[in-house]
Amino acid sequence: MENIFFEGLRKYLPKDALAPIADYLSSHQIHLRVTNHRSSKLGDYRWPQHGYKYHVISINGDLPSMYFLTVLLHELAHYQTYIQYQTTVQPHGIEWQRNYRKLLQQYAHCYTDNIAPLLDVYISQLPLSVSARNRFENALRNEGSDVSDAEFPMLNNLVPGTLFALPEQGKLFRSIQKRRTRWICEEVNTGRKYTVSGTARVVVIDV
Repeated sequence: MENIFFEGLRKYLPKDALAPIADYLSSHQIHLRVTNHRSSKLGDYRWPQHGYKYHVISINGDLPSMYFLTVLLHELAHYQTYIQYQTTVQPHGIEWQRNYRKLLQQYAHCYTDNIAPLLDVYISQLPLSVSARNRFENALRNEGSDVSDAEFPMLNNLVPGTLFALPEQGKLFRSIQKRRTRWICEEVNTGRKYTVSGTARVVVIDV
């Protein structure tokens, strides 16, 4: 018999996420509520209270499918963090970030080609980057549109000293100097120097 969560989630989630999400929800004590639009929040998580045995997650039902999945994973990370630490850690502290990052990695195949590079940059390191998150979520809000030109400017169009990531790698670099058709760049984490084509599409990281 098909998981009872499956049909209910079909209209909200990307196809590839349906079965694993449905299995996860049905095997844990999680009550998922899909709500009408709420301007104050996209979703929330509440641990069992007042004798109620279920953990409750609510998600706005008007979100595009990949955004719905992302918000659900955000709240599932809260669930996992509560199970591990109860209320002894910060809501969006490093413990929650580790769980959220792991879930995003697990469901990375559910994101389309124009979203996946932004996700790769966002989850490339801990703590999670706020500016990378903003770019990722902005693309999710505009699901179905072509955001590549706006989100991935050419390195040639940026000023020296710009912090950026290559979408296909997720590593962080700082541009140093242009040499003809290529730029000398420094990988932030290691200090190693690389040359990068000036026509490479990059993700700018705000600091």
